[in-house]
Amino acid sequence: MARGLQCFSSAQGKLCVRSFLDVLEGVTTLDQDLGTDIDAIESTISSLQLVSQSDRTQDAIFAGFDDGSLRIWNANDLSLITSQSAFSTPVRVIQPIFDAKVGKLYGTVLIVSEDGAIAVFSLQEKRM
Repeated sequence: MARGLQCFSSAQGKLCVRSFLDVLEGVTTLDQDLGTDIDAIESTISSLQLVSQSDRTQDAIFAGFDDGSLRIWNANDLSLITSQSAFSTPVRVIQPIFDAKVGKLYGTVLIVSEDGAIAVFSLQEKRM
């Protein structure tokens, strides 16, 4: 992600960015709302996670919503990687797996819903 930008969830449940200077000055208006340039979701973010690999080539922002949907953005340029309906209950956990002991799950992200359903997202293949 570009230096000097803060990524956060707005009160409307959309992923937003603004400059670090605006944060320090207490500016509350949003310079860039990523929800306006892609299909709108009428749901709030229930889980948000920056997933960084050691080589920083595939950094991604994962946002799980209370309607069970999932959006993933490239953290370097904020382009949307995917938007999908993953669950029927809110997303509660987004857990990257970078431990070599897990074998084939290495480099994936586990997404867990409120009812315990689990989805596995492959960072390399950019799909579940």
